[in-house]
Amino acid sequence: MPSAIPLVEPYTHVPETKEQLDWAHLTNIDLSKYGTPEGNNELSQVLIRAIKTKGFFYVTNFGISQKDVDQQFALGQAFYKLPLEERLEYVADLDAGNYTGYRPAGRRPLTGGIPEKIEMWNMSTEDGQIRQPLPQPLDFYRDDIENFSKALHDKILDPLNHLIALALELPEDHFKDLHRWDKNDESHLRYMKYSKFSPEEVDALKDNLWIRGHTDLGSWTLLFRQPVAGLQIRDPETKGWKWAKPLDGSLTINAGDALSYLTGGYIKSTVHRVAVPPKDQQDVDRLGLMYFTRPQNEVLLKTVDSPLLQREGYSQNDFEAGGHEVPTMEEFTKLKQKWNQRKGVSGEQAEGQQILPGVIEKRLAKKPTKRARKAAQQLRLELARNAKIDQRQRKYSSLDEEGLNGEQQTIFDLVVKQGKSVFFTGPAGTGKSVLLKKIIRSLSTKYLGDDSRIGVTASTGLAALNIGGTTLHQFAGIGLGEAPTVMLIQNISKKKINLWRWLNVDVLIIDEISMIDCVLFDKLDAIARELRQIDLPFGGIQLIITGDFFQLPPVRKGSDDGSPKFCFESEMWNQAIHHTIGLSQIYRQRDPEFTVMLNQIREGRLSPTTIEKFRELHRPLADNGVEATELFPLRRQADQANSRRLRKINGVAHHYHAEDGGIITNEDTRKGLLSGCAPESLALKKGAQVMLTQNFDETLVNGSQGRVIGFANKDTFSSSQWEDEACEPQSSALTLHPVVRFLTQDGDSLVHICAPVEWAIEQYVPDPLDPDRWIVEKLATRTQVPLLLAWALSIHKAQGQTLERVRVDLGRVFERGQAYVALSRATSMEGLQVVSFDPSKVTVHPRVKTFYASLSKG
Repeated sequence: MPSAIPLVEPYTHVPETKEQLDWAHLTNIDLSKYGTPEGNNELSQVLIRAIKTKGFFYVTNFGISQKDVDQQFALGQAFYKLPLEERLEYVADLDAGNYTGYRPAGRRPLTGGIPEKIEMWNMSTEDGQIRQPLPQPLDFYRDDIENFSKALHDKILDPLNHLIALALELPEDHFKDLHRWDKNDESHLRYMKYSKFSPEEVDALKDNLWIRGHTDLGSWTLLFRQPVAGLQIRDPETKGWKWAKPLDGSLTINAGDALSYLTGGYIKSTVHRVAVPPKDQQDVDRLGLMYFTRPQNEVLLKTVDSPLLQREGYSQNDFEAGGHEVPTMEEFTKLKQKWNQRKGVSGEQAEGQQILPGVIEKRLAKKPTKRARKAAQQLRLELARNAKIDQRQRKYSSLDEEGLNGEQQTIFDLVVKQGKSVFFTGPAGTGKSVLLKKIIRSLSTKYLGDDSRIGVTASTGLAALNIGGTTLHQFAGIGLGEAPTVMLIQNISKKKINLWRWLNVDVLIIDEISMIDCVLFDKLDAIARELRQIDLPFGGIQLIITGDFFQLPPVRKGSDDGSPKFCFESEMWNQAIHHTIGLSQIYRQRDPEFTVMLNQIREGRLSPTTIEKFRELHRPLADNGVEATELFPLRRQADQANSRRLRKINGVAHHYHAEDGGIITNEDTRKGLLSGCAPESLALKKGAQVMLTQNFDETLVNGSQGRVIGFANKDTFSSSQWEDEACEPQSSALTLHPVVRFLTQDGDSLVHICAPVEWAIEQYVPDPLDPDRWIVEKLATRTQVPLLLAWALSIHKAQGQTLERVRVDLGRVFERGQAYVALSRATSMEGLQVVSFDPSKVTVHPRVKTFYASLSKG
């Protein structure tokens, strides 16, 4: 008696979303035009443009009935209605890189610790037949499934391969012969189920993605219309994400890695992802029907000999450019599928899906071409990221933790040992910079000396130099940062070193955060997410941010009332920062009473006693050989004051002109980078008051003040000869450098000759000759005497400095925070002179007070 036909329930498509999504505008390939010379020529040009501009396109009128398509959806639905125990009998050998069969859900964790809910059923053919075991009811419909797969080849893939050959000026059957239906390959039909998430799971899913950004490894991917929106495409030009609209009667098709290799990179394998559906479709499962086609197993992934590709300069792919053995499609498929399906490895841990490390690693030891060097850079990014999994478990015995107090140790443990994003703040003199330097040194140890993974930045050039970094703007590659975010992303993407820096960095440090506004902070977050293709705050980069918002505010005026827009007002601030910790122990000021007074200035709440104490500081300071440095609100005021004082000194001026260098040749750009270090030109006379701008040792540090007592040649200099300040150089023909008597923190003095030193703005880049090494490039350098005239400084220049003797005229201040920054530079009341103390000049922005009040309550 014949067996009964298994009942297959018809599949009903759910309604399309009513939400207004940002849909991609894709080209349509109308195959009704295919088959005539004129139609083929027209379609070949339309197709090649579509692939090169978007990578995805629609195909309509492809000759397969909707009834046949719906039957495959119904069979997919029937498969997923089978008991899980039965489906598990058909699990593919995923660990070996085999996709044929069932792939259960939960293979990878998603962001937020949510288990993935994606299941796959893949059916491949051998010599034109499906030979793998099939459960019922699929086994009963085996012939229908085979015929459907063959129809895809005959009616869609063969025409597409024909059209591509025409576009590349190849024999018409060139690509068809590489994709023969009756030959062994890894092509397969897939039923793919995305199970719905609960509202709580959606909230916990940090990046809102079912599948992260990736490319497909084959030649073509055919996606049949699925009304539940989810597919998102990254535009190759703007790098923005667009939703792919499910059009009636259409197929959505994209090119994959194999076509990219076969065309030497001319055809791009476009990045795409699957997002959680819109809210009106989040209550249903999403069933996908797709077909993945690949060249035959024995096909070598070498660049085809195309006249068009030769003219356009696409004669080698990344394998060939490295001078290494080109893999077969079978080798590439198995290795990459094995990589993609590593069990328990999250998408974040497996970042950078476009290149398979196991394949590229052995093929790019040498890189004679720019394109090969670019591929090597991408490889190293992948290898570095993969190493994170093990490195974050290491125990390091040489971390720089000595001398930390309890508050500092808590911060240190969070950022160095636990990898948390932290904002730490506190009054001036609480050791923020000292702690930050210890963190930087320890992170270097943690990352085994690979400092390219640590972005050390600050809001100003001087602050950056103090911690051995660069400005935030320079690191980010954004110029002034005023352009729209989309334009900034485009500009960064065009400069491979800027793009590489964003992709490679694990930790971003930002010092003096008070001078960064929230507009820039949000832009940087958007840039990081887009470039890294990780939809987490700052693309998953760990943030270490420090500063004091009671100090100088952002320069940019962003709000309607002209007031600054602080970084903590950013939309992303609370999402990006895991912990906020305040330091309270003061190191700079040794007098507890003075510490209390400065805290009242900081918070804008002055007691009558504090007001009276500051007014008493109007008296002149005792003469100890070094005058108090006067702080001015504006730099030009400080420069004018210094020039006046220098002109009053009788004697010969010695002029020192900086020598600039570095790989940046644009003079304006280089000067901008070096603006925070030494002056281009410096005039000094005997008797000039100066400040040291480099750290020499524990006694002579950046900010040490002194007086020029003469000039000498460094090769013949002896400090003992200058103790009485009577020594003079014997020959004017020698190169002379200033000799300075510095005042030390303990009240003593020290004589030192100040020969020129080099400042360098550096970046880490891959060594073009060795893929395992990183080298330091000097963007800009300046060699100059490490001194500044220091009768006067701008308050901006003084931020972050410790000064033993300070004179402040509060009658001149005009900006919130200036009074506090100026007064807190002093180490004691004995070394501080305050002129025109006016309590009304001591102002704090109300939004800053509110922010810190919320921290204290928390």
